[in-house]
Amino acid sequence: MNFMKRLSKNIFSIISVMLAVSCIFAGGKKDKTSSKKQSEDSSVNVEIPADKSDLIQDVSEQSESSEPISENTEPASVKNAFRTGAVSGICAMPFVYFFDGTYVADGSPVTLESDSVENICAKLQEGQLEAGFIPADRAVELLKKSDESLKLLAVCSTLNHSVLTSLPELQSFEDFDFEAFKGKKIFITEKDSAADYAFRYILKAHGLEEGVGPDLDDIDHTVSNEHAVQAMLSDSVEIIIIGEPYATAVMMKNQGAQKIFDLSAEYLKVAQESGFSQVLPSVCVVVNDDYAKKYPQRITEFEAAVSECVAKTVKNPQKAGVLYQKHLHSFMAPVIGKSIASSNFVFKPSSQIRQEFEVLTKLMSLFTSEESISVLSDEAFYSAE
Repeated sequence: MNFMKRLSKNIFSIISVMLAVSCIFAGGKKDKTSSKKQSEDSSVNVEIPADKSDLIQDVSEQSESSEPISENTEPASVKNAFRTGAVSGICAMPFVYFFDGTYVADGSPVTLESDSVENICAKLQEGQLEAGFIPADRAVELLKKSDESLKLLAVCSTLNHSVLTSLPELQSFEDFDFEAFKGKKIFITEKDSAADYAFRYILKAHGLEEGVGPDLDDIDHTVSNEHAVQAMLSDSVEIIIIGEPYATAVMMKNQGAQKIFDLSAEYLKVAQESGFSQVLPSVCVVVNDDYAKKYPQRITEFEAAVSECVAKTVKNPQKAGVLYQKHLHSFMAPVIGKSIASSNFVFKPSSQIRQEFEVLTKLMSLFTSEESISVLSDEAFYSAE
């Protein structure tokens, strides 16, 4: 009798243990499923923070103990990859769609890395990238050094810079009086850029000269794009010329900063009768010519993918912002989403951009220490023929 009781008790204990283990595994499975779903949802839904100061992940504001934010997002080695690189900022904005998975001929995946203009240009020169998205003015310099090993494939954006100020007396002009610039320090974040040359051309057209003094305009290039937000907040900068997405970031984080005018629109106004009236290119695509000759079909399909990326970005800026935040980390999605409206994204193939680059090189020649910057030759433009 005692034996039967003990046996019954043991069987009951075994069954209880088995039921407990089953519940643990079921709960663990449920938790993992929930965690996986939450992770997937977070990749496509980005909540806009109530505090607008959290919209920008400014590298200069990260604490030493926080995880560093790197814009050098070099992908892992992928077999037969079509390697592309984009200069951090506006040059990378439309092309984050490549992270969703893009393939060209022979099933070659398109990879994208984001880095400084110096590093992207160096990798293009050294053949470490098949294509690069870089500022148009840097492309002119790079093409002249490349001995025809690089070619212009397309333009993806025209000049998109804004003139911002925190000075209340400069915020309410309908027809802006450029005399108000006299004696003031004007910061331009990108020295020897298309924006730099365009602004100096505007000043010259209004009879103003660059220099230091009460009757001259003091142009300063010591503030970078990355530090412009903090510089405006600290009032160490009162007038700045800056491109996207940094201009939007400044205005979203500093409510005292206002846009005086759009640089491209003002440039076109003063250039109507000068032969410089073409819209200036801002972001362009450069490709490796040896690679293009070896794999022409890949270049053709890549060009179509670039055009599609630009169209997707303009049509759905919010998704582009989410992808930018997820993969490049330097800006929150709402900043990118809002800045796209001011970014002048447009796709123009090489056959349609020669006049734009001719105007750009002529403009550059007016404000360079060199005697002349020659217009790009026909060989600088990619042709599938």
